[in-house]
Amino acid sequence: MMLATGWVAAQEQEQIQDARIVIEKNRTNEVQVEERSFEKIAPPRQNRNAPIELNYQPVEFQAELSALDPSIRVLGLKSPKLPKSSSNFFRAGFGNYITPLLEGYVNTVRNKNMDAGLYLRHYSSLQGPVDKKNSASSENILGGQFNYYGKGASLNTHIDYQRWGNRFYGYPAGTEVVLDDIKQNINFFNLGFDLKNTIEDANLDYKSSLNYHYTGDRFEASENWVEFDGDFLYNSGDVWQAGVMVELDFAARQDSLVSDNRLGLQIIPNVKMSFDQFDLRLGLNFAYQNDTTDHLDNFMVFPHFEGIYHMGEYFEVFASLKGDLHFNTYHNAIRYNPWMAANFALYNSATPYDFTVGGRGKFSHFLSYEAQVGIGQVSNLMTVVNNPLDQAGFYTLYDGGKTTLFHIEGHLTYEGNGINAGTDLRLNTYGTDQLEAAYHLPKLDLALWGNYQFNDKLSFGADLKVLGGITAANVETGATENLKTIIDLGAKADYKITEQFGAFVTIDNMLAQKYERFQHYPVRGFQMMVGATAQF
Repeated sequence: MMLATGWVAAQEQEQIQDARIVIEKNRTNEVQVEERSFEKIAPPRQNRNAPIELNYQPVEFQAELSALDPSIRVLGLKSPKLPKSSSNFFRAGFGNYITPLLEGYVNTVRNKNMDAGLYLRHYSSLQGPVDKKNSASSENILGGQFNYYGKGASLNTHIDYQRWGNRFYGYPAGTEVVLDDIKQNINFFNLGFDLKNTIEDANLDYKSSLNYHYTGDRFEASENWVEFDGDFLYNSGDVWQAGVMVELDFAARQDSLVSDNRLGLQIIPNVKMSFDQFDLRLGLNFAYQNDTTDHLDNFMVFPHFEGIYHMGEYFEVFASLKGDLHFNTYHNAIRYNPWMAANFALYNSATPYDFTVGGRGKFSHFLSYEAQVGIGQVSNLMTVVNNPLDQAGFYTLYDGGKTTLFHIEGHLTYEGNGINAGTDLRLNTYGTDQLEAAYHLPKLDLALWGNYQFNDKLSFGADLKVLGGITAANVETGATENLKTIIDLGAKADYKITEQFGAFVTIDNMLAQKYERFQHYPVRGFQMMVGATAQF
């Protein structure tokens, strides 16, 4: 009954117009219900922007998803980094599923004062894993940046436009659909400025960023989001510094049944002290947010303590006790899951506390590591579930109580002798309060990757992505359902024919698993692409 209550609550919140995927704000790092039955209803042929009448009340709840950083597209190899020896780089390729790729970087030659660059990418597949063209997708990006390096500060300016093309192909097998009814286009426009001090012994040390994000879909959903982050420290001696951190967010969201202005503010006055082997930062986080939910206060105060003990040149231990407000936005939700339905409930989450201890260091000049373990609470954790009247769309469900989160993280990196490799591991245990599970939030997130430079002309790479422990809700029976563990293996090879031209081959999802990151949305199977590169 809890799942149904959550769905009901979510829709009513949307009708009264009360408007990163992950729990940690900076991770950005791409989840059992009591027995219940739902009457099986065939997905109607309708514009997905039309309001859906659901007679239930949503549980006001939200969790920050950004920390998990799960990919919403097929998990695959990262794009190659721009070669250090060139200012301009282009590549083009073609793969199965009728998949063309065009990508290019154009950069000025760096000097001591400034540099600039442009980036272009087109990647699309005319066919997908379900009914071919009904699950087609595309991604287009055009962006640029300008960097200025002054005597006392550096300024980075970045701008980009992105357009995603998707289909709501999560309908029941055998359903006849009209292609125009399941199309979705999402537009992103981003503009940002980063300013930081570059004088090592300056009395005032600072770094700040100001960003604007516009997000809008094919229907009536849109959002204008402005965010500011600043960290300011005044050096008053060799031992201690006094400072303040500020995070300000404002988002104006519109949809067919939603129109709201949301505000989040965090001010963290703090003192930083440095001794021979010990660094300490002590402060309090004073937070304000204006969401109208019973599960999150408007004014909150969180701890902000962190310390580092240096136990030699190659090892240090650290501990922190922090709380945080997670400002959840339409922008982050739609990037986490591009199949979100119209008018989904949007509320903030908070971490009253998260206590973490760990260590990091180097085994050698080539091998570095970091490991940590932590426990904390999340208020109003946000998850996503399929809409019971149209399983192809998703709505938000919030754990209106306190969700206990236990997490373990480990990172290992090797770089040397022509090899660049590493692994990232995160284990999460969610103790939900009002929900049966933390829907679609993985308990296991493992990534392994490596690149090997065989000689001056030939290099190889491979990566493995594993996501496990993902729980979904069956909209027909009301029971929870465990999705299959995701195992995605990829490989690539690059060959330099001349100094300017080369060739590449990439393979994604080598095991040909049509796994589901989100319920009813299998990904493409085995994918292979061949292409050419040019640099000058």
